[in-house]
Amino acid sequence: MGEEGFTPPGVDSENWEGFQVQKHVEGSSREEIEHSIERAESLGASIKFDIRWNTLYPERGQEANPQYEQNYKEALDACAKHPSQRPTIILDSPPNWANEQLEKDKDKTKLPEEVEKDYRQYAEHVASLIKESGVTPVMVQVMNEVNNTIYNKMSVEQLGHLCRVT
Repeated sequence: MGEEGFTPPGVDSENWEGFQVQKHVEGSSREEIEHSIERAESLGASIKFDIRWNTLYPERGQEANPQYEQNYKEALDACAKHPSQRPTIILDSPPNWANEQLEKDKDKTKLPEEVEKDYRQYAEHVASLIKESGVTPVMVQVMNEVNNTIYNKMSVEQLGHLCRVT
């Protein structure tokens, strides 16, 4: 039987090839992150995790949050220790100010200038963290649950623009 929390119903608990294990790295210790990576690797699965915009840059115009930056570095460093683990990195969770701006903006065909500028800064910062770690992600996903308006205040056109910025 698979480890509790790892095996979904109907999945062979010993072979997860092609599956991904989602790890919430915020607040996780290095040991917890490494355990999740090792467990995914032992099952033939890959790891994926979010580098959240709203935790890395919770306030507009400020420096990155050092606590979360360190947490994300540790997750990437843990992946670097397992070269067969090419993670999927998810860029998501716009900060409250960006969601408020997106809701107020009437032109849903483009991003508000300040949202685009700060998203670019965030995406470039994440790219530098990935590069510093030596990890080559299998994929970088832009946003998560894009059809859920509770989390996502962007139009399809705005989301496409974020993809181009990334």
